[in-house]
Amino acid sequence: MAAVIELGPGGYSAPLTMLVVATAVFGSPAGGTALDDLASLRDDMDEDTAQTSYGKSVKDRNFSALKMMSAILLGLVAVAELYTLFT
Repeated sequence: MAAVIELGPGGYSAPLTMLVVATAVFGSPAGGTALDDLASLRDDMDEDTAQTSYGKSVKDRNFSALKMMSAILLGLVAVAELYTLFT
């Protein structure tokens, strides 16, 4: 979608700005929700699955850290995109 929205005079584009903001505002909670769902699946895992390589790997994941890193990186991408639009 961003590929078809052109920059306006002076490099500013209201549609691109809204796209960046909407992606950041929606993307952070959506990614967090997906990771919450994975954590719930991990917590509800039966013993047979928990003993597999997959189960052991999932049990070792720090979903809180992944959520935080995802939110930070998405925020940094949004800031970089907005900086590019406005400078």
